[in-house]
Formats: sequence, C-alpha cells, structure tokens
Amino acid sequence: MAREDPVALQLRLFVTALVAAGWFVQPRLHAQGDGRWPASGVVEVRGSLRAPAGEQVRVPQAAAEGEPACAVRIAGLVGAVIDLRGATLRASATALDASQRTGIALYLTDCRDVKLLGGTLAGYGTAVRAERCAGLVLEDLRVEGFAGERLLSTRELPDDADELDRNADGASWLTQHAAAFALVSCEGASIVRCRARGGQNGLVLVDSGAAKVHDNDFSFLSGWGIALHGSQHATIARNRCDFCVRGFSAGEYALGAGSAAILLAGRSRDVLVAENSARCSGDGIVVLSGSDRALLLRNDASSAVRHGLVVADSRDVRARANGATECLGAGLAACNVDELVLADNDVSGARTEGVRLSAVHEATLAGNLLERCGVGLAVNGDRDPRLCGAGGGELEPSRDVHVFANSFSGNGLDLALERTTGLAFGSNIIAETDRRLSIVELTLAVGEAPGNDPRQLLLGLLGRSPSGSVRHSTIRAVPDQLDEVRLARTLAPELTLEGQARPTISAPRLGTDEIVLGEFGPWDPTCGEPRPALRPFGGALTRWRARWFRWDEQHDPRGDANQLEQWRALAEQPAFAAETAALTSPWGPGDAARESVGVERFGLIASGEFETPEAGEWVLRAAFDDGLRVRIDGALALEDWRWQSRRSMEARLQLAAGRHRIEFEYFQIDGAAALALELVRR
Repeated sequence: MAREDPVALQLRLFVTALVAAGWFVQPRLHAQGDGRWPASGVVEVRGSLRAPAGEQVRVPQAAAEGEPACAVRIAGLVGAVIDLRGATLRASATALDASQRTGIALYLTDCRDVKLLGGTLAGYGTAVRAERCAGLVLEDLRVEGFAGERLLSTRELPDDADELDRNADGASWLTQHAAAFALVSCEGASIVRCRARGGQNGLVLVDSGAAKVHDNDFSFLSGWGIALHGSQHATIARNRCDFCVRGFSAGEYALGAGSAAILLAGRSRDVLVAENSARCSGDGIVVLSGSDRALLLRNDASSAVRHGLVVADSRDVRARANGATECLGAGLAACNVDELVLADNDVSGARTEGVRLSAVHEATLAGNLLERCGVGLAVNGDRDPRLCGAGGGELEPSRDVHVFANSFSGNGLDLALERTTGLAFGSNIIAETDRRLSIVELTLAVGEAPGNDPRQLLLGLLGRSPSGSVRHSTIRAVPDQLDEVRLARTLAPELTLEGQARPTISAPRLGTDEIVLGEFGPWDPTCGEPRPALRPFGGALTRWRARWFRWDEQHDPRGDANQLEQWRALAEQPAFAAETAALTSPWGPGDAARESVGVERFGLIASGEFETPEAGEWVLRAAFDDGLRVRIDGALALEDWRWQSRRSMEARLQLAAGRHRIEFEYFQIDGAAALALELVRR
C-alpha cells in the first residue's frame, strides 16, 4: 500500500479535529461550565453553568433542522443548574416593536430536573420554551418586551382580528399567539417569582401536569396572564396578573376581545387558583371547555372589562371568597355548568349582573354579596352564546339553583329569573326597595306540599320581597338544613407552596378608567414610556375632499348604469362640500352637512390621497349603513351597494410604496346611518 503524503495526512487530521470540535455544525456551539460562551451563534448548553455577567446580544438562530430559532439550546440535560443571575440577553442591538420580535431566548427539550435561575431576557418572541421536560424550575427570570400583535380595534371600528380564540387547540395557542413562557408536555414544573411585561401572553402551559405557578408578575399584557390548555393538577397561587386586556378604551368601548388574567381551557382539570390578583383585565378568571373540578379561592378579579369570573361548559367548579367588584359586565357569568358552588364572594357594583347563570344545573349560592348591581341575580335556561361553546343542540334549562343567605341591596333589580326549575330561595338579606317583584307562571316544584304559596317562598329575612321578575319557573321550600356537605366542599386546603403563607401581591386598587391601551397593548405606567394617546381613527386616510347631496327615487343609485350616473351627477352641484379629516360619521364632523342634506336619501362622494412608506399588506376597514363602494388607484377595493343595516367589512390589499389615490361613494336611504373608513398596516 502506498504511503499517504505527509502534508495530506496532516490536513486530514486537522479537518478531523475541527469536525470533532463542532466547527462544521455551526451555529451549534458549546458553553463551558466555567461560563465561557461563544462570541456568536447558538449557545449549546452541555451542563451546569453560570452565564457571563452583563449585557450581551444573542441573535436567535436555528440550532438544528426542524427546530425553532433560539439563542440558547438546552437538550437532554439532567439535574443541571443554569444560573443567569446578573446576565441580560437581548435579541437585537436595536429596539424592535412587539410585532417584529421573533425567536426564543432559551429553548429546552427532553430535560429533567433542570433549573433556570435569574437573568433578564429582552426582545425575543418567546423568552423560554420548554418541551417534554420534567421537574423544570424557572425562578426569578425577568422578561422585558416579547412578541405581541398590533391591535386594530377603535371606538368606530372594533376589529374581529383582535379576538383571541380561547377554544382553539393548544398547538394553535402557541402558533397564533406569543407567550413569554411556553411549556409543552412538561410535568411537575415550578414557575416562581418570574416577571413578564410588554407582550401578549405571560405563561402558557399546554398538556402539562402538576405545575406550581406562584408569586409571579404577568401584568400589563395584551392577552392572557396565565393560560392552561389540557393541563391538570396545577396550583396557580399568589400571582399578579393585572391589566391583561385588549379591545378597550375607558369611556369609549369595552370589548375584552378574549383577553383574561387567568384562563383554564381544554380540560385543564383539578386546578387550584388561589390568592391571585386579576384586576382590570378583559375577564378576570375564566374556566372553560371541560376544565372540571376547578377551585377558585380568595382571588381578586375586580374591575374587569367584561366579567370578573367566567365558568362555561364545565362541571364541579367552586368559587369561594373571591372579589369581583365593579366589573363592566357581570361579577360572575356561567353557562352550561353542572355542580356550581359560589360561596362568600363579593360581586358588588357589577354594571350588568352580580351573578348571571345560563343553563346551570345543581348550583348553590351562599353568603355572597350581590349589591349595587344592575341585576343582583339573573338565571335563565338558554345557552349564552357569548360564553358557551358552539356545540349544537339545546341545553337543558337551569334547574336546582339554591340561593341561601346572600345579601341583596342597592340593585337596579334583585332578581331576573326565567325558565328555572327547582329554585330554592331562603334566608337571604334583602334591603327595602320601592321596586316590585313581577311574577308570571311561578309554580311549586314536583314533590312540594300543595299548600305552600310559591310567592311566599321568595321572601327574604324579615319577610321582605326582592325586586325584579320571575317567569315560567318552579320553586321549592328551603330544606330544614342547608346542604352542608356541598358547602363543605368549597373549603380549600392550606397552600403548601414555599415562601410566604399569604399573598405577596400588592396591586393598587385601580379601576377600568386606569386602563390605557397603546398600539400593542396596555400601557405600563412603570415602564418609563409616555402615556400613549388613543389611536386616531383613519390610519393612512387623514384628509378627504367630500361632497354631500340629496337624491330622490328617480336617481336611485341602486338602479341601472344610467341611474347611477345620474346619481353621481348630483354631486356636481352638492348641497354641502368641505375638506374633512377622518370620517367617523356619514355627515363628517360638525352639523353643517347634516343640516344641508338631512338624514334620509342623501349621498356622499369623496376622494383623497395617501402615501405608503414601503410596499406591504394593508387592510381597508369600513363600517357603514347603507351602501358603500371604494376604489384605490382606480381599482375596486371594497363594495356592498345595497340597502341594509349596519355592517362591517375589510379588504386586505397589497400596496406598492408611494402615493395612492382613494375614492369612495356612499348612499343613505332611511333609518339608521353609519360610515367609518380607515386604512391601516396589518
């Protein structure tokens, strides 16, 4: 055999050494236990380490085929401690807005008993994502700014694109919506004293079991503070999840758009939610979609944009000693729930109902404060489409609702009961009122002594009658002894978490008027940024040349082409003409146009110009009543040219950079009138 050339041999050995060192599998680089990290590329953690102190930019990159881009990759470790205290990892040297943040700071897979301690993670799409990890511990991690969506809703045009889908599957949650911490198929995780602000969702647990989540701060987010999907036996305690809200502006509009402080969905069963602050959020605490045997204990879900507590499509849910006061919707709203227990809760000051129950079965209300509400207690037998899932078929009407020892005072109406069978109402404290109780078809429940007077069974202590209405329902006498067994089930075990025995949260007592939404979510007064102004309506459309004119039946714009041209010709001699800013009314600002054309059979033709700084996708959004047609650069962009009630439409447009011309035509026949038009960057 011929001998190998010495130079070739040395070259081959050198290349072999480089491969062994990992040089040709970049960007997978190794982090040594002594804290030395590579200058660039993905940090591949192979054991316990302490990260270098100070701030460094770590741009996320794909470390392996099929894996997401990340800055630090931790795979297959057992019993390791990753100490990030004193270190700050940034995704970019320049500040990016929430819609531009991508990648993962720390990506963990198939680990066991790994601890991540301290450190600040800034500007990534997700701070920590863990998959198939057991015994993972996240402690004292701080997330400053992560991914979020640009919000589009305004007073004039609420946008369905802002609505979060709570009933989607867990995988969709993670692909559609960003989270600071995302754990998938992780057992026995502990998330303690972490903080995340400036993004969409704080912590999302999917298909994970026995998690302990306590003493964290996931506030001022545009989605969910803590959300569980298909995750059982979790303890969610002593967290602050205030101001998790979108789709709201104080005094302007209140939608909530699916946001919530704490959300249990997708059969997240046997979950304890205790001593959390969930104030000023879209909904406070939400239990959905087969999340059975949930216990809500001593939480503060007050000042919700919609409802303080929400329970739907679940069974055996208990809520005790919670505060859900001053909510803009109901203090507690429930739909399609079996075995619901509400004890010692304060739902005072709810703008709509203190407690709203729809299609609930075997419900016990005891010791609750239902005071200063629009309606103290509302019960009916129908599905509430705003709460229940979209399952087909009729739901069983409400039955066996037991209402004991509650306080009714200062309500617009105390009761609004309809299609409820087996109601029991006794020992309730009812304040004097000059409002009366209207009763239509109230009869005794099956098995009751025929001598009882159904009306007498509705009286409270001191023989006082509640105000309101009871319709098409049946009632039974209060049992000699209250259902002590069912009430005892609301007693919760003492929390056994490490740390203080009482809540560490210290949320300010603020109301919904303190919620200020910016472009990407609620404004955090502690962030150092100026208070954002309410987004002006119109987007790129800020100046119009408009002409208003009257028309009659002979010039109906819905006729043939000749009639349409005659209708357009009326604009040549308008009743009123002006240059105006963004259009939020069919008459523009002020009363001049209205006085000139009236409220029936008038038209509006307007044109304007706008500029797009760069090519991309834009959304043309409109709300109108009756007909509207819009052209951009001569091409039809949006049209619904008919007599109709108010409706909303949008069109997605690919626009080149530069200047564009927009024209629209609008007609009003009679009845209600509406017009709002804007163009925004998606």
